[in-house]
Amino acid sequence: MADHDEDRIARLEQRISQLEHQVFQLKYLVDPERDPFTYLCFESNLTEQQERQIYDLMDETEKRIRAGTAMIHHDFEQRIYAIVPKHDGSYSFAETIVSVLNQAGRWGEVFTYMQEHGMNLGTPSPVPRPRPKLFVVRDSTEDPPNTGE
Repeated sequence: MADHDEDRIARLEQRISQLEHQVFQLKYLVDPERDPFTYLCFESNLTEQQERQIYDLMDETEKRIRAGTAMIHHDFEQRIYAIVPKHDGSYSFAETIVSVLNQAGRWGEVFTYMQEHGMNLGTPSPVPRPRPKLFVVRDSTEDPPNTGE
């Protein structure tokens, strides 16, 4: 029985390693231009719960702006850090969230308010590094390359 358990654990560890590698490769296939917030969540390894909490915070912030009781950007940033503790102190993370959601046409009021009240919301860069090209995907309608044969 113990040998069976050890084999099973070894296979699971191998499978986890394979899946982690595939996820790493998928990061380079995801187009950050298509959905910058999803890419940001993916790159930051956010959980589904953290993503929902960010959406909830954005909804709450928008409601408070409309009610005339908006929070200052420092308090907003602190709320982001409470949701995503590993980014505590990284004010640019909170700025990027607001910026990329605005780029997607979401929570524009929050973006405008935060920008007017001191948050540095210049042009965001959700992809801080160049992405290497792992392989080239050809359109299936293209002619195959001429190999001289």
